[in-house]
Amino acid sequence: MGNSIDREVTPAASAPYPNGKTPCLTVLTGGPIGMLHTLAPEAGTLIGRGSSADLQVTSRSASRRHAQIRIDPRGGAVVEDLGSTNGTYLNGKLIKRYALKDGDRLQLGPRTILKFSYQDEIERDFYQDLVDREIKDTFTGIYSKRYVFNQIVNICAHSERYKTRLSLLIFSIDGFWRINEVYDHAATNYVVKTLARIVRRELRADDIFARYGRDRFMVLARDLTEKGTVMLARRIRRAVKARRIVFDGMTLPVTISLGIATMSNQTKDPAALIKQGEDYLRMARYAGGGCIAGERIKRFRS
Repeated sequence: MGNSIDREVTPAASAPYPNGKTPCLTVLTGGPIGMLHTLAPEAGTLIGRGSSADLQVTSRSASRRHAQIRIDPRGGAVVEDLGSTNGTYLNGKLIKRYALKDGDRLQLGPRTILKFSYQDEIERDFYQDLVDREIKDTFTGIYSKRYVFNQIVNICAHSERYKTRLSLLIFSIDGFWRINEVYDHAATNYVVKTLARIVRRELRADDIFARYGRDRFMVLARDLTEKGTVMLARRIRRAVKARRIVFDGMTLPVTISLGIATMSNQTKDPAALIKQGEDYLRMARYAGGGCIAGERIKRFRS
């Protein structure tokens, strides 16, 4: 953070709006790494860990309402700390309120770093494409295993600290390798891509859906009761089963098996949560496929 501390900084005059460019924030650490957030002119952007934040970060060192950035009509940006616990730093200096310049680094506490910049449409599209390649599975368009593994540590820590519910669904395509043998590689690719689209429509906006392996997927869902988690698993399974997947004139029979894991006194860390989900997925698969298994339900097909 640097040794220089400035607790009360008078903001400089706002810079003129750069021609054709939009003020943006890029998450470098403490959130979805690489995510680009456009700052709306003449509107305040709330940054913090809370669900009401316009730009939500995941690091526990950030306050729920940590800082706010306002954009004036000319595009000048001013950041203001909102009484955060761990402070707001601009290029290593502790600040209360300050005008931002292109390239400035904003730090919320010790772990969250954001970069402020002005970008035109071409730059934003180019950068977003790079980000998507880093955090998304290029084949299905959902999150990658690498991304979800980077995020799950903070998500589990947040759930443990605030005693909120967190559920993990891990599911796989039944008989996936058999489909590959009977049909071909192109058919299994089509099944994977189609299944991702089907499942995404069954999820809430804040659920994290990722590809976990060749034929495996995971969903991280917050604030669901045990009953709500089971209902979600059933809804996903039924949506997949009800969809008639046709490839090259052939109807491909597709069902899935699901394992449910939930945060508890026994599963407080990501590794334990994932292992629990894997164990119940294995139980569901051994039961014959098309099943759901979890701590309370064990397994069922209904």
